Amino acid sequence: MTHIKAGTPMRVRKSGFMQSLAEEHVRCESSLASAEAAFARAEWPAFREHLARLRDVLLAHFVAEEEVVFPQFEQRTGMLEPTSELRLQHQRMREILEALASVSPAHDPEGCGAELATLATLFRQHREIEEGTMYPAFGAFG
Repeated sequence: MTHIKAGTPMRVRKSGFMQSLAEEHVRCESSLASAEAAFARAEWPAFREHLARLRDVLLAHFVAEEEVVFPQFEQRTGMLEPTSELRLQHQRMREILEALASVSPAHDPEGCGAELATLATLFRQHREIEEGTMYPAFGAFG
C-alpha cells in the first residue's frame, strides 16, 4: 500500500492514488474497530495501542488530503464548500484524538467512551462523503 508523506509533491491524476487513500480509510476503520473492541472489554493497554495506531494513520491521511487532494479538487472544480467542511471535520477529529490521548479510560470510562463514539460516527460519515463524492470526482478529470 502506498503511504503519503507530508510535503510530498504529487499530482492527483491516477485512480491508484485515490484507491490508496480509500485503502487507508480501511486501515483507519480497522484500527478504530479494534480500539472500540478493546474499550468494550476494558483492555486499556490494547485500547491505547489501537488508538495510537489510528491516530498515526489518520493524521498522515489528513495531511495527504489537505495538501494534495483538497487543493486540486478546489482548483479543478472551483468549489470550496465540500473541502472546507471536510477540513473542519479533520480538525474536530484531531481534537477528539488529542482528548482521548490525554484521558484515562480506566478513570473516566464514560467520558472516554463518549469521545470514542463521537470519533467513530464522525469518521464514518466523513469517509462516506469522501469516497462517495470527492474521490469519484477525480475519475472525471482523467
